[in-house]
Amino acid sequence: MTGDSVEQEARDEAMFREINETFAGDEELRGDDLYVAYCECPDESCVDEIQLPLSDYEAIRAHPRRFIVLPGHGAPELEVVVEQKGGYWVVEKRGVAGQIATATDPRS
Repeated sequence: MTGDSVEQEARDEAMFREINETFAGDEELRGDDLYVAYCECPDESCVDEIQLPLSDYEAIRAHPRRFIVLPGHGAPELEVVVEQKGGYWVVEKRGVAGQIATATDPRS
């Protein structure tokens, strides 16, 4: 994978994180205990949804390099799986993708 494609995939994932953050901040769009997020994989055509406890979502967002993806939607060239939950995985970006994730973190 070229440096340009790694950067583009990392930016695509950051875009999905930004969308999820927008919805998470709107109390009318999220439940009290359950949050529905979009998969944050690098496939820009993926609009699959992931249901997770709001507390899990907040714990993931505490780490700027961590993203939520459906099982099998990870990009091993960009990230490692750090948690496997029932309906989703938590992945952590590394290398250039990790730098981009940190730089684009909406909570920083």
